[in-house]
Amino acid sequence: MKLSMKKIRGHHIAGLLCMVTFAVLLSIRGGLFAQKPQRVTGEALSAAERMAGKSHWMNIYQNGSRIGYARRSVTKLQQGGFAASELVYMRLMAMGLVQEVHFTTTGILRPDLTLDKFTFELASHLFSFRARGEMTDDRTMALYVGEPGKEERVDIPLKQRPYLGASLVETAAAQGLAVGQSRTFPVFDPATTGEKPVKLTVVSEETIPVMGEQVKALKVAVNFMGSDQYAWIGPDGEVLAEEGPLGIRMEKASIEQVFSGDYSSGETDMAQATSIDPGAVIAHPDKLKKLVIAVSGPGPEYLANLSGGRQEYADGLLTVTREDLPAAEVPGTEQNLPADIAPFAAPSTFIESDNPEIAKTAAEIASSSDPLVVRARKIVAWVYENLEKRPVFSVPDAVQTLKNRSGDCNEHSVLTAALARAAGIPAQMEVGVVYLKGKFFYHAWNSFYLDGRWVTADSAFGQFPADVTHLRFARGDARSQIDMMGVIGKLSLSIKDQETTGAVAKSEE
Repeated sequence: MKLSMKKIRGHHIAGLLCMVTFAVLLSIRGGLFAQKPQRVTGEALSAAERMAGKSHWMNIYQNGSRIGYARRSVTKLQQGGFAASELVYMRLMAMGLVQEVHFTTTGILRPDLTLDKFTFELASHLFSFRARGEMTDDRTMALYVGEPGKEERVDIPLKQRPYLGASLVETAAAQGLAVGQSRTFPVFDPATTGEKPVKLTVVSEETIPVMGEQVKALKVAVNFMGSDQYAWIGPDGEVLAEEGPLGIRMEKASIEQVFSGDYSSGETDMAQATSIDPGAVIAHPDKLKKLVIAVSGPGPEYLANLSGGRQEYADGLLTVTREDLPAAEVPGTEQNLPADIAPFAAPSTFIESDNPEIAKTAAEIASSSDPLVVRARKIVAWVYENLEKRPVFSVPDAVQTLKNRSGDCNEHSVLTAALARAAGIPAQMEVGVVYLKGKFFYHAWNSFYLDGRWVTADSAFGQFPADVTHLRFARGDARSQIDMMGVIGKLSLSIKDQETTGAVAKSEE
């Protein structure tokens, strides 16, 4: 099925933002597993004891409109330890389309609150994602991703036995952190199978309204991947409210308040709300040979990674130069890969290039006798033509994307990477922003390793190479998408120069 560029550009760009929305909520609530830097105190255990047997409800708002709810519970087990669970429901809008999203996290904790096992599930419209993990010893987590009976196992090495992230804020507060004090926890996120640090800082003591009453609470700043979020902790260690990017706020409520009335999708379209005006118009992005753009806002750790390949960053200016495709090699000739490139030729979590259906499809798209650049072109064209373009709130997975034949930039890029690797082409995912109708939007695409260098490709746009308005901020495997958390809401762009095939258009200062 051939899709028009108008339809494609209307729906695909919401994908990266959908992924980061989940990270915002997961980083505070369920889904993160923290490695404790010191032993659990009696105070923390007392906090868990006080919360055991209770369910705590919260309404979820986006810019003042109620879009969902969360329920959290802790149960003391007869054999010792605790069972913790969280359920979240939201109605979210991206590019004018509304989707209902459900995700749950459950965990079995030892008596000292360390993690024994967990399950994480996410469902939205066509897509679902499931991961479970269990500690095989104090330093190894066996992570299983996929449907029961078809799970992929990955053993994750850890420095020590981890803790359930859903209780991370409360446990830190119970340990006696005072105003101004901070603590950093390495965490594991099952949605990306990666470890990242979370820094907690007690900012102040405040009195806030909670269910019609004024309650004293500790305000705790949660910094995850450069994104600042906040939680307010009550005297008994309970989370009373939370705030994160994208206008999302969670507030304690009664079960009656949670289920009274309807949930809206809010008036905030996430893709539009986070778009960036560059101060100038690009009339024909696909015809540009070079783009020079001023970049500011994100931390130095992001700006330091802007240079590489077709991008060069210096003195606040990012220059992107369109690549030339490599000449066709002798048919059948494969590449001798450097050690740092070889991992991008192998299967990985969410990019299952060794899956039989993925391998079969790749072989049907391109012949092993085709030059690598020809295989790459055929794969980009096939994904472009065979995937329905629509925003999806889920964790992108190549096998499920191939089955559903639907998705946004996340699904396009993860399937493209899997098909390319199955066809003998090293491929990675790139994340950043792309120009569309006067603004830059958050987006994900690919690059292929061909003739000793990386060459960009965007199967959602049907571009090979991708146009120079694709500004890369991070690249790697599927988990690289979470690396954009510290950029969203902070990025400022200003176009300085545009070079086409025969002229240079300089933007107004």
